[in-house]
Amino acid sequence: MLVGADVMYRLLKISKYEDMELATLNRMTREFLTGTFNVFEFMTDLGLTNMHQIGQMYSDALDTLTTKDEYVELTGAMMTYVIRMHRWIHFIFPWNLGVAFPHRKPAEVLAFSKVVAAA
Repeated sequence: MLVGADVMYRLLKISKYEDMELATLNRMTREFLTGTFNVFEFMTDLGLTNMHQIGQMYSDALDTLTTKDEYVELTGAMMTYVIRMHRWIHFIFPWNLGVAFPHRKPAEVLAFSKVVAAA
């Protein structure tokens, strides 16, 4: 959600600055979304199997833009999509898995070790 609701929103916001050039905007966008850490690959790892491919299509489309208005249209659509897909993570990820790994108090752990030592 941070990618869509935070990073992409901020990119859209700075795209409105008069002195922001399209080339700089595209470079910043790639750095934040696919540079050091590719958020689209990460979303694929979380179970959204097409996100890496869609992210690559978005990144490739940045090269075809000729105006900042086109950037706003493309990035706004991508932001909406990313937000919706990230919400799916909360639906498909097995959050209930944590029930199988309850937290133990120190006294419980100590009691386990005594049982094992006695065996």
